[in-house]
This record gives sequence, C-alpha cells and structure tokens, in this order.
Amino acid sequence: MGASSSTDNKESPEKREIESLAASTGALPLLQRSFSNLADSQTNTVSFQSFKQSFCLSYNTTTSEGNQKIPDSFPSLLEQLGSSLVDLFFVPEKGGELSWVEFAKGYVKCCGRMSASMSFNTLLRLFHVTSKNAGLSSKLEFESDESDCKINGSISATELLTFLWLCWTMSWDGRATKSSAGELFLPQSLLLDNVLGWSSHKVFCWKENCSLSFSDDQLSHH
Repeated sequence: MGASSSTDNKESPEKREIESLAASTGALPLLQRSFSNLADSQTNTVSFQSFKQSFCLSYNTTTSEGNQKIPDSFPSLLEQLGSSLVDLFFVPEKGGELSWVEFAKGYVKCCGRMSASMSFNTLLRLFHVTSKNAGLSSKLEFESDESDCKINGSISATELLTFLWLCWTMSWDGRATKSSAGELFLPQSLLLDNVLGWSSHKVFCWKENCSLSFSDDQLSHH
C-alpha cells in the first residue's frame, strides 16, 4: 500500500507492527478494504477532511424508549462526535493526508485489544473531547495522554445518560440497516434509572487507582 519502494522500506517495520496489532482484532481485512475504497489511487492516501466527513452522524429523527427526555445538548454532541473521534485517534501527514500506517494506527488506538479499564478511559476521553468541541463544560481531567492514565473529576446523572447514549449511537450506527437510515432510537438506561433512584445511597466500584461513585446527582471518578 506504499507510494514508493523507498517509503515502503522506511515504513516496513512500523507497517508490519501496526498490521499485526490490527490483525489481532480480526479487523485487518476490513481495514484494508476500507482504506482502498477511500484512498486516492495516485497518492495512496486518504484526504483527512473527507475522512472526517465519513464519520458524520446525521439523523432525521431521534426517539427514546419510554419517551425519556433527550438532553438539549445531545444533537450538538452528535454533530461533533465523528470529527472529535478522528482528531483524537488519527494523525494526518503534513499535506493533510492519511497514510495506510496512520489509518491502521488510529484504528488500533481507538479499537485495539486493551483492558476493560483502558477501553472505559478511551470512551470517557472521547466524551470529554466531544463535549468541549460542542461548547459544553466538562469536569473530567486526564493526567496524561496515555489510555491508562488516571482520571479525576465528575459527571452528572444527565451527562452519564448522554455518555451511554453516545456509546449506543456508535454501536447503533454501525449496525443500522437501510430501513432504519435517518432514524436513531435511544434505549432506556436502567443504569441511570438506578442512579436517579438512589437518593441517599452510593455504590463504589474500585479498580486499580480509580473509584467510581454513583449518587443521586453525580458520578465521580477519582
């Protein structure tokens, strides 16, 4: 997939390593087909701006199970989600193009094999960045850019519901059929119902160096 033999030789070790990591997820053939479909046949790279547009989430209607109130911020978050994801995990070259190596590397950073805690941190970081890009405040603080870094701060019950719905949307959009195109259905969150129902009760989930505390008004991550 390289543009020239000299480039191939230079990138060969990194290319083999990143392809091995992508292969461990079972997604390498899909990634190769996707890159071939998106890439310019002459430069063998993908336009970064076009790549961002391919992650755009747009729905004609959004409904929720049980007629739950959808936060006013949700449409703005959906609008920023795709571009935030691309900016967070993918790095274009100087000309604003995305090479095969960076394409695969971005996928591994986002969806590679990792522990449950690292996956959770990755999703929280995406939520944090998306919120900021949508002009919303975020009380989450990340101590470094590492996926296993410590996170401090808190999110409200409404933000927790929004976070869960964004995760659902990413899964839903990937599985949506043509018959459901343009429609987004948000399921009822039993977790949030429990959180809202605990007026004076807290549940702590300890894992490594962090704790999650659910209360009637916020989720704290220390």
